[in-house]
Formats: sequence, structure tokens, C-alpha cells
Amino acid sequence: MKHWSLTLIVIMSLVYLSESTLQSAVEAEKPLADTSSDVKEMLKRIEQLEQRVKELEQKPALVPVPGTTLTSPPRLLLTPPGAATMIPALPQQPAHPQNWKRQQINGIDFYIVPLSQSERTAVR
Repeated sequence: MKHWSLTLIVIMSLVYLSESTLQSAVEAEKPLADTSSDVKEMLKRIEQLEQRVKELEQKPALVPVPGTTLTSPPRLLLTPPGAATMIPALPQQPAHPQNWKRQQINGIDFYIVPLSQSERTAVR
């Protein structure tokens, strides 16, 4: 008896779930009413934007000054005229004692410094 009641409960729950899913699918397929004021406002705004795009597409990109001809694009000045130009210089290597051993890892210099007092020397 319990076996039949459990099967019946499972079948009823599946029917209930599928019925609610089918009902929501039918509601989703219904066409939206065009009488909504929000939809009308959006359609009006889209029409205005399309007209604005047409106007902007018809305007020329560069409008030359009357009486002049534009043969090349305008130059961009990155520095003001008469400004001093600075050329970067390489950094100076720091002075180090002769007994320090220079090594490199990935292009970065480092020095092995002796730890004993007798091997240390003054900076040149």
C-alpha cells in the first residue's frame, strides 16, 4: 500500500510542476500590448534618435575655414613651441669596492659582498 501512495505522490508532484511550467510558457508567448505608455515613449524616442543619426551622417566630418583649402590633416603639437626638449641620460653606475662580485638575474645587477672584515675595502 505504501508503494502505491509514494508513486501517486511523485506523479502528482510532477504533474503539478509541469502544469505550472506550461502555464508560464503560454504567458511568455503572449504578445505584448502596444498600448502601454512606456512602449509608446520608447518608440517615440527611437524615432527621434534615428532622425538625429541621419542628420549627423549627412554632415561633413571636417569643415574647413572659409577661404582656405585643407590639403593635409591638422598637425598636433605635443610640446609648446620654444619649449626646451629634455633628452633622458643613462643612470650612473654606483661606485663599489673591487672585491665585490657582480652577478645578474633576469638583467638585474646584484653584488656578492664578502663578509669578513679583512676582505672589505673602501669605496673607490
